[in-house]
Amino acid sequence: VFTAAACAHAGIAPWLEAGMCEPVSDVLRWPVCENRYRPAVVSGMPTVAGTVAVGDALCTTNPTYTRGMSLAMRYAYAVADLAHRQGLDDPLRLAIDADALAQRLVRPWHADSVAQDRARRAVWAEQLPVVQHPDAIALPQIAAAARHDAVVWHALARRTGMLEDPSAI
Repeated sequence: VFTAAACAHAGIAPWLEAGMCEPVSDVLRWPVCENRYRPAVVSGMPTVAGTVAVGDALCTTNPTYTRGMSLAMRYAYAVADLAHRQGLDDPLRLAIDADALAQRLVRPWHADSVAQDRARRAVWAEQLPVVQHPDAIALPQIAAAARHDAVVWHALARRTGMLEDPSAI
């Protein structure tokens, strides 16, 4: 059933033609496919003093978007730079400033993953996707336009590569 469904995808079907490749195992299910954000500061106070969560301890996004390691590294380096600039003498300040970094560098990508999953579920359920603004264009529409327009493709590639904020496109 999985192979039949995969063959229906134009980009995958050629790889599944007879003699092209052979499966090495049964289909393996990805164990967790969810978006989680664990805020480090609640009501202006760190949830745990003296620590800064990075990577999956801070945020997980749908792994099909392949953002996890990029988000983790971008944020970890930014926190390291922050700690280098201000030192470690004031853990409360470090936690609050690190949370501000997370809100700027990580939270938008988490929100984007939530929105993209919601839009994808709507397509699968054959419903109209919920859009935040009446003039908003959904990512599947942008991807379709990118196949025919180099400017749109370039903007989509920069967004996909996390070189621009997800709302920039």
